[in-house]
Amino acid sequence: MPPALLYVDDDAPADPGPNNTKVSDPAEDGNAKHPFDSIQEAINAAAGTTIIVRPGLYNETKDLKGKNVTIKAQWLEDKAIKKPSIIQGVDGMPVITFNNHESQQCVLAGLTITGGKEAPGVWINGASPTLMNCLIVGNGYNGILCQDSSATILNCTISGNRAAGLACVDSAVVVLNTIICGNGSQSIEVSGTLAPVVTCSDIQGTWPGTGNMDIDPLFADPGYWLDPATPEDLTDDIWVPGDYHLMSSTGRFWPLFEIWVQDKVHSPCIDARSPASDASKEPVPSGGVVNMGPYGGTSQASKS
Repeated sequence: MPPALLYVDDDAPADPGPNNTKVSDPAEDGNAKHPFDSIQEAINAAAGTTIIVRPGLYNETKDLKGKNVTIKAQWLEDKAIKKPSIIQGVDGMPVITFNNHESQQCVLAGLTITGGKEAPGVWINGASPTLMNCLIVGNGYNGILCQDSSATILNCTISGNRAAGLACVDSAVVVLNTIICGNGSQSIEVSGTLAPVVTCSDIQGTWPGTGNMDIDPLFADPGYWLDPATPEDLTDDIWVPGDYHLMSSTGRFWPLFEIWVQDKVHSPCIDARSPASDASKEPVPSGGVVNMGPYGGTSQASKS
């Protein structure tokens, strides 16, 4: 019987080859002292398991293989952890693939998903996973591509992707408390007879739905594509990561220095729309309403 909790760490103390998945801890089994050094290893070993991804940069592509597991960044559950868990794609493949009837009980939480060079950050095909508190940026194609699916997207930010932020092909997707802006084409692109149900979200270009708006979210320092003097060739462009915390006149977390700072402007996505969501983990002062985006409802939420 697989354990209920598995850990992943790209540079654990017992790992003789930090940041090198080809050199692993000989005792590696996914426990807290001997974590796996790749997320895919944990997925392969999991069954009904929660996988905790410690801070780091994971250069890999992942296939959930039909397993209904929770993959959660450590910062999301432990406020003492400040640094992100970043999954960066390789080999031109989707960074995350749900392609085997994964259900809503298959959860991706608190992760930064980037580097899908010629592929979407997240590809969902015939599945119904839940994505929450994820930052999906800097992918060379769509941020999320859903085909014949019914995914749920909660408190995410989808920005800086080269094609649509969210592309839906015959898919009934639910989007809540999410920011979709600054992508290469439409924020949301729909093919087929089904359309996503979007509420309490900031969608560039507008989208119908209760509590939706179309306004600059005022990210602290959004990422951008760097063009090495070949504007006709997008494939060699380099993504420069940014900071997608919301600017706040009362306090915004600055991850580079792990301190709180005050801005001269205040994001309209703070305390924006969904009073039914749980804001108890947000720092004070809090308006009791969850912020939009991946830090809403967490210890890194920008202050009210």
